[in-house]
Amino acid sequence: SSEILKIAHNINYDFSVLNTTYKNHNITINIKNFNFDTLIAANLLGYRNIGLKELVKDLFNIDLEPITNIIGKGKSQISIGEKPVNEIAKYAINDAYFTYKLKQKFNNELSNNNLNKLFDELEIKLIPILIQMQSDGMPINLNLLNELQNEFLNKINTIENNTKSLIHEEINLNSPQQLSKILFEKLNLSTENIKKTKLGYSTGAESITELINGLTYKFKESESFNLSFEDNTKIQFLNYIQEYREISKLLSTYVMTLPKLLNPKTNRIHTKFNQAGTTTGRLSSSEPNLQNIPKRTHYGKLVRSSFAVQEENNEFISADYSQIELRVLAHFSEDPNLINAFIKGEDIHNFTAATVYECDLDKVNNEMRRIAKILNFGVLYGLSPFGISRQTNLSFEEGKKFTKLYYQRFPKINDYKENIKEKIHSKGYVETLFGRKRYIDEIKSNNARIRDHGERMAINMPIQGTAAEIIKIAMINLNNSNEYNNIKAKMLLQIHDELIFECDKNKSKHLSNTLSKIMPNVVKLNVPLTINIQKGLNLGEMS
Repeated sequence: SSEILKIAHNINYDFSVLNTTYKNHNITINIKNFNFDTLIAANLLGYRNIGLKELVKDLFNIDLEPITNIIGKGKSQISIGEKPVNEIAKYAINDAYFTYKLKQKFNNELSNNNLNKLFDELEIKLIPILIQMQSDGMPINLNLLNELQNEFLNKINTIENNTKSLIHEEINLNSPQQLSKILFEKLNLSTENIKKTKLGYSTGAESITELINGLTYKFKESESFNLSFEDNTKIQFLNYIQEYREISKLLSTYVMTLPKLLNPKTNRIHTKFNQAGTTTGRLSSSEPNLQNIPKRTHYGKLVRSSFAVQEENNEFISADYSQIELRVLAHFSEDPNLINAFIKGEDIHNFTAATVYECDLDKVNNEMRRIAKILNFGVLYGLSPFGISRQTNLSFEEGKKFTKLYYQRFPKINDYKENIKEKIHSKGYVETLFGRKRYIDEIKSNNARIRDHGERMAINMPIQGTAAEIIKIAMINLNNSNEYNNIKAKMLLQIHDELIFECDKNKSKHLSNTLSKIMPNVVKLNVPLTINIQKGLNLGEMS
């Protein structure tokens, strides 16, 4: 009966499997009166292991039979539908019974932790929206992906030849050992601030950036402002490594993989959204992950361009919250300088630069703005003066000086950070504006470095988590809006602070107006929320 309230453990997965199965027979299914998901509840309550069988083991000390006992594993695995009903009945009954037992336990815990509203009004209401987005899928341009595959493979080949010419020897750019030997022995690059591993000095992305920054800083400090031929060669080689890695990753993760994930019936890519995949409450995306394609790099934009509308009368509309995390920081910290800047609609990084450097806004140059931007985001991610110096090419002393100046100009931000540190040490958790809690065990460590890491996570979580909740509320409010539903747009993708829609070109202006009415007004903060709207025929031209 549709009047019976329904519960499940990960309804998104169950519904998606059912939906796919029934769609093959042209049957549409709809689950009514669903009101509890034990996986989402476990995640909200801070349980580390949130799989059904792990929770039953941890909480009731009962080992539930694994599905592989029934259907096998690997190449010998069969469909559960091939087994007799009496063989799978016990397995299904146990899963259902313990899901109900978990619901009873979690119901009380949600109440005791004041999480009912967040659970009922936000997370549960979001589930059908995510299921619909997964079902609608993203349209893709296969021809462009095939072209990109050839282009990227040729580029990789060119980079391999160029690096060989540059250092006059063969090198496998995928070998950390070989790379370490070339960088720190043949090219004699500085190992200062470079992590040591069992195989030698690290050649990870962080190390390559550190090495480039070190050489660039040397260039800035030199009187002649000219790098030697030798230093130019080093920078060129390091840039080749970065370019090679970016292209290789995009090639394997997207260009060669997306065509295999294309659904032949819908001609679209259907990612999976996970509500319980992060500790901050952000959504994550998998199979494929469509949230991590670079937006600002040339090659990333090429890959994003492969996500393109297929219907002639349609286009994409994207709406993203402008600097939402810094706005949330302004709300939490109540810093008057930061609040006033947002109220006046200032470019926040220019404003920060002018404030820190004590100059007029029109005197701010690109370098000052760049440092201000790193300082602003450094606050969000708990960067130390050392971290600031590494990202800005400033010396440690300069990084320390700028950090001190920043907090002198925005004293309430420092107060916010100190209050968060105090709270995490006394309570063991921090929480978002809407009450999501995160317990941070690292804070209890005897190791100072691990404790510092715990403090940085504590500073970031309420900000990033609140921003994630704001966009979730926007998705729900849009879904509940008759004005939005009448446009018949499809909400296809959420990329952290951004929502991407597909709609008829004739209705895109109406959609933009509706988004501008609903999204900035989902919550009242001390500063206004604003959105940027873009439209295009593919995601690349909207980057």
